[in-house]
Parts: sequence; structure tokens; C-alpha cells
Amino acid sequence: AWAHKELDVAHLRLHPHSLRHGGASVDALSGHRDLPTIQHRGQWSHVNSVARYRKPGVYNRILNSLPANVLARARLAESRLPRSLK
Repeated sequence: AWAHKELDVAHLRLHPHSLRHGGASVDALSGHRDLPTIQHRGQWSHVNSVARYRKPGVYNRILNSLPANVLARARLAESRLPRSLK
């Protein structure tokens, strides 16, 4: 709960399960992975369950609701991630 307040994202009501759906959306919208691969990674039974993650509406609404400082910190963390994983 403290992270929600610290990052100013409490209005999103995020929980660990959000990562499953958020990751699928990012993968689908970026073209990083195809739907069968996303389906396998998320352990969805049917590809139809995964197809909704190609729809950018909810993803963009959430992204646009983030404060500028949160987006800046997220972009900085994203740029540092490849080095961190070596």
C-alpha cells in the first residue's frame, strides 16, 4: 500500500495480479510477442481470452492517468533494466 502512495498511483488500485494483464497488454500492443506466446506465458486456456489485450483503450487510459513524475521514473527504470539483468 505504501508504494501506491509513494508512486502516486493509488487511484489505479493495482495488485500483483495486475502484472499478468499489464504484461500481456504491453507484449501484445508492442508486438513483442504473438498471441499464442502470450497465451502460453499467462497460462490462459483459450486464445480468445488473450485477444482482448491487443485493445489499446484501457492501456492508454491508465498510461495517460499517470503523473508526469511517475512516467519519468518508469522510463528511467526501463532504460536501466537491460544493464541490471546482465
